[in-house]
Amino acid sequence: MNKHILKYRGWLLILLIGCYFLVFRAQAMAWGPEWLRFHLADFLFIPTLLLSTVAVGDLLGRSIRITDRRIAVAVIYSAVVFEWILPSSGMAFEGDIVDVCCYILGGIVFRYLYRIMYIGAEMEPRKTQTQDRIKINPI
Repeated sequence: MNKHILKYRGWLLILLIGCYFLVFRAQAMAWGPEWLRFHLADFLFIPTLLLSTVAVGDLLGRSIRITDRRIAVAVIYSAVVFEWILPSSGMAFEGDIVDVCCYILGGIVFRYLYRIMYIGAEMEPRKTQTQDRIKINPI
């Protein structure tokens, strides 16, 4: 795989995590408009979660391929847990349909980022083992 692409993905992950923590800091300090503070975190959650999953797989030497089905499962799971189960259990969460829409939009954005960075990088021609070997013509 192209080392430039891997470096780019690493910086994107750091940027997403930094933005995610900045949004939480803004929530704690009550900076900016309320809709931006609360819904931006939900929008960034799915891309950060899935990109972190792929990055950990890369670090462990495993190739984790995120399919559309896995993105949908992450969105549904997050929506059910954070917008239905936790609010109904009396925790400090509030169920909101706008948050579910933010999870969906985050999943769509991740899908396009993933296709550009991961699947696009896999489409590059690679040398096979037979191309690396010296070809000897029989006499």
